[in-house]
Amino acid sequence: MDDVAIARAAHVLAVVIWIGGVSLVTTVVLPLVRRRPPLEQWALFEAVERRFVWQARTAMLLVGASGFYMAWKLDLWDRFRQPGFWWMHAMVLVWLLFAVVLFVGEPLGAERWLRQRERMGSRFRLCRLAQASLGAARPRRGHRLRRCTRQLRGLCLSLKP
Repeated sequence: MDDVAIARAAHVLAVVIWIGGVSLVTTVVLPLVRRRPPLEQWALFEAVERRFVWQARTAMLLVGASGFYMAWKLDLWDRFRQPGFWWMHAMVLVWLLFAVVLFVGEPLGAERWLRQRERMGSRFRLCRLAQASLGAARPRRGHRLRRCTRQLRGLCLSLKP
């Protein structure tokens, strides 16, 4: 078996692991996490992410290395100049986007962003509960209470994730 066949097999296997993992996380893990109580959601997501992130990173590196190797070995660089091979540009673009997310975005800021979003979501739910409580207790002609309810509604909308 020649080296290009091995590179192609490694490339296909790594793409299957990468896309299959993303599909599993999107269709199974995230809905499962959302069904948990709020205090358990983050712990479950982190446990799955900790196990999967290294598989995803390894697959991404293997996809990039094997793709580059095949382009170099088969001298496919001229295809990047031909509009008929637009799909090669699309593959490289998708790979670059996922690589930036996995190697840059996730370590630098994803956790902080997710925690902030989770905090804002719980504040929004609490705000909506307070607004409903005020609405139920509102007297017919309580102008101050109506103004307070309007301000609370505006605050709730500003906190909506």
